[in-house]
Amino acid sequence: TENAPTTWPLDGVPLTSCFLSNDTLCVSTDTGLYLYRMDGTLLHALPAGRLLAHDARSILAAAGGTVQVLSADGMQTAFASVDAEPQQGALCGAYLALQFDDSLRVMTRELSPCGSTAPSEAFCLCPDGTVWCISGGTAARYIP
Repeated sequence: TENAPTTWPLDGVPLTSCFLSNDTLCVSTDTGLYLYRMDGTLLHALPAGRLLAHDARSILAAAGGTVQVLSADGMQTAFASVDAEPQQGALCGAYLALQFDDSLRVMTRELSPCGSTAPSEAFCLCPDGTVWCISGGTAARYIP
């Protein structure tokens, strides 16, 4: 709108950002993860949080031994403790995937485990929870 600010201060140095909707901006900085309304209102702050993945309806974040799923309006929809820090993640359909040093884990968006396999150099999560794992010049399908 005409009265909405065009700038507002951020906490930390921005590393990446994404739009979750027409009204919500997610900014990952060196100090944490922040969700803002487009008028500059802070919806959610996750100190020391890291953005792992996002889509139009959710973000997947890691912070201090936890994994969290947040809705586009900043509400936490799922939370789970993890035994290691995930390096990357993916969201697709009703599933998410988390890449750890020792495994690639598939879960529902509610963070219920579906299965795990060996870590891969790269992976692609499909809407049905199937994961294509790419390592050493080959692609292998993992069905949890």
